[in-house]
Amino acid sequence: MSKQWISEVQREAIWQVYKKKCFYTGEPLPYNELEIDHVIPEHLANKPEELESLKTRLGLPPSFDIYGYENLVPCKNSWNGKKGGRTFDDKRLQFFLDFTEKEKPKIEKKIEEIKKQNSRINPIKKTAQHLEAGQISLVEMTSIIESYKNSQGIFDLLESIKFANYDDISSLKKSDINDFIKQPIRFGNDSFINDVEMENKKGERCYICTCEEYDYAKKRGFYFPKSSDANMGICLEYQCGLLKAIKEASPPTTSFIDKPRIGLDPRLIPISLFPFYSHDNQSTYNDKLSENCIKITGAGFNFIRIENQNDGIGQHLTEVARADFNGDGIEDILLFKYCYAIGGTLRFGNIQVLTRKSNDQPFEIITDEILHKIGWL
Repeated sequence: MSKQWISEVQREAIWQVYKKKCFYTGEPLPYNELEIDHVIPEHLANKPEELESLKTRLGLPPSFDIYGYENLVPCKNSWNGKKGGRTFDDKRLQFFLDFTEKEKPKIEKKIEEIKKQNSRINPIKKTAQHLEAGQISLVEMTSIIESYKNSQGIFDLLESIKFANYDDISSLKKSDINDFIKQPIRFGNDSFINDVEMENKKGERCYICTCEEYDYAKKRGFYFPKSSDANMGICLEYQCGLLKAIKEASPPTTSFIDKPRIGLDPRLIPISLFPFYSHDNQSTYNDKLSENCIKITGAGFNFIRIENQNDGIGQHLTEVARADFNGDGIEDILLFKYCYAIGGTLRFGNIQVLTRKSNDQPFEIITDEILHKIGWL
């Protein structure tokens, strides 16, 4: 049994950095089967001459720490039991330690991220414990949590966003956004694509992987020269637009979409949001549905998919976040809008923002107002 004490935060960080898989077998690793193993067995710490000889043979630096993250990996408890205190051959150890050395800074960064998350989640957990003990009502708990989130500038996301070095992000704290805009984003589900190419009219090229880089390039007239890059660029457009909008957002004081909760109702969405109908400021999606101009081909709790077979165009709208994005005190909805050619390769997408100013009105599109506010127009 290991004598090194490893905190829950450290355990979780190591587990997440190694993609929740056993280091030795590559198999999915449930947290309840997780053990943290020392690649170079821990007992060699009590045999300094043998340890130094091994480090010399492997070419390890003097700073190598048998208790450090460069020597700690996640594995299944059953596999760890079989390995015990045995030492791998030098060639295998060298291979393993070359890999773990690269993961060390990621673990240190993940630990800080988890600590930040815990600092905001713990009060919510405590409130839930009070509810379970019968000390507060569900209504009181909801009010406490909402007040806490508002005071901390925390915004929940109905659709998580993805960064290369983080698990999916399902809530955003305004104070963390400056860190997130510097992080490489994950381009869809493809972990092999690290950046996308952009070009300007002078033929100059740049490669973009963070929102900070994208914002800089976009303001200087760079664009995606190839459709494959443009498709990947949709991820940048979504996530960077969301981060910039949330950074300027505030909790609403009034809402006409909350009680009762109103989502992507075709009766309320202006049809000008759909390609080819951008100049129709009077109709809703429901009007065009009744005229058989478009049809709904999919729907869920936070999305709707619509197609116009005659024009060969489809659209997917996904509700992502709710907040006051333009500073008028009224709750708005931020969407990801994704459009595609039916049976073709054309793809494009961006953020959209809708607001509703009374209980008897449809949504209004205020995207341009938001884009001006965040400096994208």
